[in-house]
Amino acid sequence: MAYFRVDEKVYLPELKQSGIIKVINPDEKEATVSYFAGKDEEGKPIFKEANIKFWNISKFKKPLEIKIKYFDETLPKIEKFVIGDWIDLRSS
Repeated sequence: MAYFRVDEKVYLPELKQSGIIKVINPDEKEATVSYFAGKDEEGKPIFKEANIKFWNISKFKKPLEIKIKYFDETLPKIEKFVIGDWIDLRSS
């Protein structure tokens, strides 16, 4: 059973990009991955393909989701903001 699958979304740490596996070559221990490489003059997306060794590919993980239960309804609800990765501990 293969660790990676065709059409699987993966992360490429060396390129700091996410991509999609198009072809898997187990003999060479690599996969052909398609990734976003910017836009052309007309604003159309450009996708490139690269042969990347398995050890340079990471499984794509979705962000952690934290659910919060408020026991004191008088506390203001947490608001999403752009700066940093803060956790509000007022409800603990």
